[in-house]
Amino acid sequence: MIILLRMAMRKRRSEWTLQDETELLENWESRSNDLRKAKRNAHIYQEISMEMGRRYTAEEIHCKVKNLTKKYREEKSKIDPFGGSPSVWKHYQAVHRIMGTTAVNSALYMKTDSLMSIRKQRSEWTLPDEIELLEKWEARSHDLRKAKRNAHIYREIAMEMGRRYTAEEVHCKVKNLTKKYREEKSKIDPSGGSPSVWKHYQAVQRIIGSTAVNSALYVKTDSLYSPTSSMPSPSSPFPSPQLPSPSPPLPSPSSSSASMQSPTARKRNYNGEMVKLIKQQTQILKTIAEESKLVNQEMIGAILEQNRITEKLSTLMEKISEKLGF
Repeated sequence: MIILLRMAMRKRRSEWTLQDETELLENWESRSNDLRKAKRNAHIYQEISMEMGRRYTAEEIHCKVKNLTKKYREEKSKIDPFGGSPSVWKHYQAVHRIMGTTAVNSALYMKTDSLMSIRKQRSEWTLPDEIELLEKWEARSHDLRKAKRNAHIYREIAMEMGRRYTAEEVHCKVKNLTKKYREEKSKIDPSGGSPSVWKHYQAVQRIIGSTAVNSALYVKTDSLYSPTSSMPSPSSPFPSPQLPSPSPPLPSPSSSSASMQSPTARKRNYNGEMVKLIKQQTQILKTIAEESKLVNQEMIGAILEQNRITEKLSTLMEKISEKLGF
């Protein structure tokens, strides 16, 4: 019974749409050289399956590739070698480009190999290119977080960078930067320690802070730190903020403008700022609850840290009020 259900589910799932076929052709074309050279290519079809969101299994993708290849050869056999009507099959040109890199034509092999050698040389990322990618990545981080299929976003980034790198190379570089950031972050003592010396740590920190984990909390943390920048907390795990604060900084009690205000006015200003911060925190938590249904352990820890910072800020405000004689 279970086997029959699995077969039925597979039959329903194996109905390929035109959009899925087009996406498969793009992934197949980008991996055609790997498929040609690999003696065992099951892992490549598994990777293509992952890139397509696992909507199809590796076996289904392999079967679809074979069917497309068979259909292409049938259509090609119908064409008169001395000139005739071209094939009207919608995928003929796409498969023809892919089959042009396989064993059909050895001359095209040499061209493909030369293109691959150029790509290998081009895939060495320079520091200016890395900085440019970080800027593009940060600008599109919101789109990448919300998109279920983001291959087109990496293609757009590749185009914006002048096609010096392919969409696959851009995607791979983003994954490598994310992995490096997490490794560096894991080395930092949460109770306070030496900051990372990796040159891209702060930039990736800003981007990761705007993704699915807790984007609003990172902005909120920056706003909470702005009024107390002259008194940093050694136990805080957050880095120095680089994003602009969403709320104006609280007036310093040592400033000349604050000294001209009466104690009642200063207390009113502090209370007003506290109310604003609490309202912003509430709105941020509501936004997180609406946007993310998958609450993981990291989200919970960030919320607890947020509450801890709020408590510390409240305690700090009380101490300031006591010193000012409120």
